[in-house]
Amino acid sequence: MSRSQEALRKELLLIKSRASKLTDIYVDGAIDQESYKVKLAEYKTRECEITQELSTLDNDAENSLVTMELVLELTRKA
Repeated sequence: MSRSQEALRKELLLIKSRASKLTDIYVDGAIDQESYKVKLAEYKTRECEITQELSTLDNDAENSLVTMELVLELTRKA
């Protein structure tokens, strides 16, 4: 796993934790519904962005591995 993937996974966990805490704060009545919705939407948007970035990085890594395997196979046949 690359550093960027590790950083994204940590950020994703942090975002999920913050969203959970935000829900607790809302349920406890410490913030109003509008503030809750706005902040939760920010967290959900960032969560989607991170998930997409991780998917792209995972696909790139997988494609690189397949390419290396093909190169090795062609080298063996030469």
